[in-house]
Amino acid sequence: MGKGKLQYIGEHFLQFTNGDYFFKMGANAPEVFLQYKDFDGTASERDYKDHVADWKAGDLLWQGDKGKGIVGVINYLKEQGINSHYFLLMNAYGDGKAAFPWKGKDDYYLYDVSKLDQWQVLFDYMMQEGMMTQFVLSEQENQSYFENNEGGDFADSRKIYYRELVARFGYLNAVTWNIGEENGWEKEPTYGKSITTSQRKQFAAYLSDLLPYEDLIVVHNGPSSTDAIFEDLLGDPSYSGISFQGNYQDVTHGYGRMLHWRNASAAAGRPWVVTYDEPYSSPEYPELDVWRKNSLWASLMAGAAGMEVYIGKGEDLVIQDYRKYAAYWEIMNHAKNFFTESGIPFQRLTPMTTEDNNSWVLSVDEEVFVVYLREGGEGELNLPSEVFEIHWFDPRTGEWSRNEALKEALGGEKTALGKAPSQPDLDWVILLKKKKD
Repeated sequence: MGKGKLQYIGEHFLQFTNGDYFFKMGANAPEVFLQYKDFDGTASERDYKDHVADWKAGDLLWQGDKGKGIVGVINYLKEQGINSHYFLLMNAYGDGKAAFPWKGKDDYYLYDVSKLDQWQVLFDYMMQEGMMTQFVLSEQENQSYFENNEGGDFADSRKIYYRELVARFGYLNAVTWNIGEENGWEKEPTYGKSITTSQRKQFAAYLSDLLPYEDLIVVHNGPSSTDAIFEDLLGDPSYSGISFQGNYQDVTHGYGRMLHWRNASAAAGRPWVVTYDEPYSSPEYPELDVWRKNSLWASLMAGAAGMEVYIGKGEDLVIQDYRKYAAYWEIMNHAKNFFTESGIPFQRLTPMTTEDNNSWVLSVDEEVFVVYLREGGEGELNLPSEVFEIHWFDPRTGEWSRNEALKEALGGEKTALGKAPSQPDLDWVILLKKKKD
């Protein structure tokens, strides 16, 4: 993250101080990333032994030779092109139960400064290696933990929790502050009592006032069947985005809901940074082709600022070997490279409405068009009366090619773009660039 501070600037993408924009491809699991045995005061056997070999001489260590496994994870993810990781900073009475900044799970006025120092050097290393941290401040099972213990709508212990985290980590170059995972979903009425819209706004406003920079502040919905909590946050001055959960198979989540919240937030006067952070999957391995079409490329073609991959069937709590999901990292990296290395201003691309349910379109200034053909076939698009170069991108391999029979097209109504150079029945991406004189 040597490009300066990453901040919200009132647009759909975050921007670094040097002017570059951020395109996120992240890991949503394990959410228990910080339940690591080499951290002081952490009752865990998690050691990331499969990634010890990814640690290199000169990399971060603490207390002698501690930290090799978790540092190896960061090195591995960087090599895969992954630039963000989502994890809980507090899961006392949650799913994992062993990651929290205190001495014990109920010692929320007694912070473990040694553990926090170790977290801090890891987060510093993540910044060094280009890895955004998504700090998830609570989860569904403990969303009302502080208020249940102390009463009121906004407990002093929660305020101190926020203040301590900002004081220690607010300087980091790239942070997403997530008010809570599956926020507002109530399964039991004590620690898991549903947070109200009013509380959600209070929490974000307090956090925003503490932060010295315009960091991204979001909240995560749940279950995957509803995103209703976002409606009352439209136009709120503290929220700058959403952390969306949907069903990975449902294209109306991957495209329709992502597009809805992007457009609705802009209409409300505060454009959100919308990312598909949890394409929920009941099997451990989402079907790769369906996931690629209905989650990854669906959300990106709806104008999302990135996405994360979720591992299902309880593996989000136990995974230690990130290589098990190499196929997903590879496909995500291909998508990221398409948008960031093809010379297009991805931050300005806007979704277009088309009559073809098989294709989604992004465009900018009527000079660049991106077309995604979900089920292959022949591309067709209404274009300005200009000459456009036609480039084909394979989202499965990341390879570029040209159709030798149709390298250029003269724009007009229903301009034929031809077929993919190979395997035309599969999904393809077409990049159209106005030909320079």
